[in-house]
Amino acid sequence: MAQLTGDDSNNILTSTTSADTMSGGLGDDIYEFGGQFASGNSVVELTNEGEDTIHILDDIPASAVRLISGNGAYNNPSDRLWIAADGFGSIAINGHLTRANVEWLQIGNNAPISLTGGLTMTGSSGDNFMFGSEFDDIINGGEGGDTLTGRKGDDTYEFTGQFGSGNTVAELTNEGEDTIHILDDIPASAVRLISGNGAYNNPSDRLWIAADGFGSIAINGHLTRANVEWLQIGNNAPISLTGGLTMTGSSGDNFMFGSEFDDIINGGEGGDTLTGRKGDDTYEFTGQFGSGNTVAELTNEGDDTIHILDDIPVSAVRLISGNGAYNNPSDRLWIAADGFGSIAINGHLTRANVEWLQIGNNEPISLTGGLTMTGSSGDNFMFGSEFDDIINGMEGNDRITADEGNDTIDGGVGSDSAVFPGLFSQASIAYAPNFNTFVVTTILGGTDIITNTETFIFDDRSVASADLIGVVDTVDSLPSSTTQPVLSIDDITVSEGPGTKTATFVIESSAPAAETISGNFEIIAGTATAGSDFQSDSGTFTIPAGEASATVDVTILDDTAVENTETFQLRLFDVSNAELSGGGSTVTATGQITDTDSPPDNGNNTPVDPDSDIAIVQRGVVSKAAGDDIYVISSATVDPNASISISDAQGANKIQLIDGLNIESSIVASNTALLTLSNGAEIVILDAASFTYETGGNPLIPTSGVVNNYADFVSNILGISVPAASETPNNGGAVIIDSDGVANASAIISASKLFQPIEDGQIELIQGDSSITLVDLIM
Repeated sequence: MAQLTGDDSNNILTSTTSADTMSGGLGDDIYEFGGQFASGNSVVELTNEGEDTIHILDDIPASAVRLISGNGAYNNPSDRLWIAADGFGSIAINGHLTRANVEWLQIGNNAPISLTGGLTMTGSSGDNFMFGSEFDDIINGGEGGDTLTGRKGDDTYEFTGQFGSGNTVAELTNEGEDTIHILDDIPASAVRLISGNGAYNNPSDRLWIAADGFGSIAINGHLTRANVEWLQIGNNAPISLTGGLTMTGSSGDNFMFGSEFDDIINGGEGGDTLTGRKGDDTYEFTGQFGSGNTVAELTNEGDDTIHILDDIPVSAVRLISGNGAYNNPSDRLWIAADGFGSIAINGHLTRANVEWLQIGNNEPISLTGGLTMTGSSGDNFMFGSEFDDIINGMEGNDRITADEGNDTIDGGVGSDSAVFPGLFSQASIAYAPNFNTFVVTTILGGTDIITNTETFIFDDRSVASADLIGVVDTVDSLPSSTTQPVLSIDDITVSEGPGTKTATFVIESSAPAAETISGNFEIIAGTATAGSDFQSDSGTFTIPAGEASATVDVTILDDTAVENTETFQLRLFDVSNAELSGGGSTVTATGQITDTDSPPDNGNNTPVDPDSDIAIVQRGVVSKAAGDDIYVISSATVDPNASISISDAQGANKIQLIDGLNIESSIVASNTALLTLSNGAEIVILDAASFTYETGGNPLIPTSGVVNNYADFVSNILGISVPAASETPNNGGAVIIDSDGVANASAIISASKLFQPIEDGQIELIQGDSSITLVDLIM
């Protein structure tokens, strides 16, 4: 090892074959390296000591030379710039990154390369600790798990190929406009954002860029400081990493954290713990999202929403507190999507820290204020909030704890307990024999209505509710409550004939009526025909004070026609002293009439299938169930601005789009599609991959069009692709389905009764009729 030192003139210092330390001092110095010049050479220059050049002589290929900072296979002072000539040697320029004290690098007879300003640096195949200069640098760590610090300047961090896991980008705020660039050999579809840990480690302020199958990059401190501004994938437009982020977890159990802005966080599969922090955050759950998910929000951290996406039926979702089949912190609110998964909101009952629940495209449901909670079929431990709650334990031996507020508690079936604050002597208890219900006013001031509950538990004793009858005062009516009972109706099924039959709907109240509940009803057609299949009716219903149900009877008529299973509906409206399930001004239930007549044969001793239908889509929910059905979407028949949902899980079903249909836009998920027509109608297709799609033709003549499966329909007709289940839905533009070769309405008008308009949004092809009319249909 030699020490080579120049004077104040312009020096040429030539290295030996050992690792030399060279210092030129003042003047325009040249440091020469030739041949196998060894590793560990150091050039020591200060700023304002001339225009200096490192010259690697011409027996070194230029392609072998690269810049690296900090350490590669080298040591790690953060202000060193290394010139690494792979297979030949290395040269460190001390203090260069913060002082830029050597101005030029010349390789052989090539033009000198400037070493002032921004640098392009490439790490080794190992784990590098690399540092940028004060200028606009391009830093590529190469293979291995690299830690890259750009410092000031508008820096670009490049990653290419199998860049591996364990990469870290360390930037501070106000250090320029920085970009992470994943080069074009990485598919954009493989890249997602994840915070905290996924398969990665768990500092809560880290944002991870996960390129599945290629590698991962952590941005230190990003969620609280937003210190890298852009992500670019290949030649695509850069994606902003400031403001709200859309993050998707892995298939494992993730601990994910949001930024200070409005984030969308989807934990993916597994039992995830999601913390949105400040901002109006949205937590997305889709498919079989599993049990054990937790949302952790604090109060005053924005207006937050849990969104269960549209492949989860609304009917499968209920609220439960404490534990059901779940664990038992008393301030947790659980969202239980039976058969799909569950989500716990930590601390919600005492702080109401998530404001909304949205299921599919339905209106959001408020999670602030009083809650309506329903237990599981097991033994539940359930807790009320600070507000007026309705709690129903359902089956099992339930333990329900009343908190503040005027709560309505129904223990349901089983041996159930209600837990009250304070001593037995501090409570006021009365019994309403007309309602078989207790009224309990607690030390906290709330007045609770308790029914179907066998044991009352206070701080000092437990008492059987039956033992209180005849001991406590009696009352003739129940107290008015800001929380009204909720009315619901179950669907029913009845077989046709012989002769007339009676179908009975039961209107059920979530709690015994404190005062008489009244309202109007009407019996309306579905696919069944009033006057021949059932007797239409309308009138009023009442639930007297103290009772919890009422009935509405429908007369079912017999005929000899071979028919499909047909439907009619009961609709309630203008209800007083109660709310309707779903929170709207009306509620409906469906009655099904199953046919008992034997189908004719077709002359070949083969029965005609009565379950295969052609349904003309107009409005509402359209579902034909059994049989191989065709759902026809026509510009002439879809109601303007209608909200339509098509679902059919039975048979081999087809959606046929005819009459030059004009699709304004589309949103396509893995198994759900939303089509918006030019007349404002929106059509949601559930379980979309189970359908085939025919464009053109007319099933009524019949003539054939072009048939595609779901993926080909989306690709060939809508012009986009079907995303994977874990990916964001794709958006399609305007499409006009060509009507060439399709018969117009006048060519198929002949008689009547083939189509029957109905309330649930479909028009049924009546089995056995052979003539049609579209005159009344297209009005």
